[in-house]
Amino acid sequence: MKQKLILLTLFLLLFQWYARYAVAPAVDFTLDDWAVLRRAEGMTRLSDAWRMMAQEPDRPVGALSLAFCFRVFGDAPLRYNILGYLANSACLLALIGIVWQLTRRLGGVLVAGVFYATLPILTESYHWPTMICYGFGFAATSASAYFWLRYVRDTQWGDWVASVVLFGVSLGNYELGIGLPIAFALAWMWRRPWRSGILALLPFGAVVALYLSWRLTRGFGLAPGLLFVPRTPSFSLYGLFYNARDIVSWWAGGNMLDAFRQGFNGYAQMPLWPRRWFFMGNVIVVSAVTALAYRMSRTSTEKDASLFSPIKTTVWALLWVALTHAPSLVSWTAGRLNLIPAVGMAVAVAVIFMRFRLASTLPVFMLWIFMALFSVQGTAYQWKESGVFNRRLHTYLADHHAQWQDKDVVWFDTRAMRSRVEQGLLAGIGPAPATWAYYGNAGLIRGFAPSAMLARLVPDGQPIPTAILDTEYSAHCEGEWLIWHERYDPSKPRQTPMEQVFRVDCLAAGQTE
Repeated sequence: MKQKLILLTLFLLLFQWYARYAVAPAVDFTLDDWAVLRRAEGMTRLSDAWRMMAQEPDRPVGALSLAFCFRVFGDAPLRYNILGYLANSACLLALIGIVWQLTRRLGGVLVAGVFYATLPILTESYHWPTMICYGFGFAATSASAYFWLRYVRDTQWGDWVASVVLFGVSLGNYELGIGLPIAFALAWMWRRPWRSGILALLPFGAVVALYLSWRLTRGFGLAPGLLFVPRTPSFSLYGLFYNARDIVSWWAGGNMLDAFRQGFNGYAQMPLWPRRWFFMGNVIVVSAVTALAYRMSRTSTEKDASLFSPIKTTVWALLWVALTHAPSLVSWTAGRLNLIPAVGMAVAVAVIFMRFRLASTLPVFMLWIFMALFSVQGTAYQWKESGVFNRRLHTYLADHHAQWQDKDVVWFDTRAMRSRVEQGLLAGIGPAPATWAYYGNAGLIRGFAPSAMLARLVPDGQPIPTAILDTEYSAHCEGEWLIWHERYDPSKPRQTPMEQVFRVDCLAAGQTE
């Protein structure tokens, strides 16, 4: 049985590579990447990375990962892509371990792994270098649960230690798993006497208390919060309702449909022959997965060694989803915040499919894989094109350095770009983020990205022109003046003579090789 599990695990790792990475094995920088790279290049030595923990009171381990990776890898995007595959493979391995501990069913492992590897709403977790640096921390969240379930099954103290340590790492990386000790406690009570679980769970409470103390005191008073803007939870009824609705939408609503649709659009934009080859490849891959699932359902001789009943396992998995989405209720939702909840959803989907017998659900399973493959491949292609666009914009600024180095303002004009991707024939050019901040499911440009590009290109000690992204500053030309206001603040109008402005047509710059 272990040999079969190993072979299935290798198959799922290869399947994830094909689904997520084959279209875009190398993706360049975009969005926060440029700002983090600029900060990392400003370090005088690698040990400065530790200081980032104090400069990011919300996620100290994540900040250390960012600083360390960008300092070591530098401006070499392929290295981040390799790291991304390793980190997301670790996430997949942890999921496989969880499903195996819960069900002892190879069919369940197959369904959960394939679902997780093709889930289209995970739009920001595989190809964005900034989020890739958080990847092993995300894997630590699921790995903590895996070792806890091993401890529940066999009560080996080494599993307990590993679970506590990994939970601490995961919480410092991203706070999504802060409520998971509740799920751990439930798993213990279903299998063991609850009194004996109290002592085992106390260290998790201590980790949560330490994290909250660090965060509420801004790193015990040592953190200036310079890396990112500190995030303050909002407990308004409107905010709770809005975020709850958005969370549901990611799984059964507009956000899910948009992720699917935009991924399909990305696939349709691929060059003709790669599109044809991947179509044929998808047919072959889906056929292979379906045949494997059918064979498992017909030849299964596995004894029922499940940790819990199917109903309890489903309840536990859905509780995981709710607990890991809970921090978003008081903050915001995003594709990158779905990576950890997706683990619980993958477990629930696997158990439900197995409950109705895998053979009878194969048509639904096959249809899901086929549709989702096209979508996630299209998303990968969008991230690839966004990276190419950003690199060309950076190159354009480098080539024209002499023309803007003495200017007061560099105006990043997105009018042509917004006109090109604006939805609707009769609509005018508007400031909707989908026309400039995003390229389908991929991030495209924000004001802090070109600001960081300029800062990289200006020699030390020389003044850096103000970077103005028109959509954020409402920047437009009136005669001989550039009219704008402070970032997202119309109450503070500004104007600059055009002779002191260097204009960058973002679309033209991004299309110039």
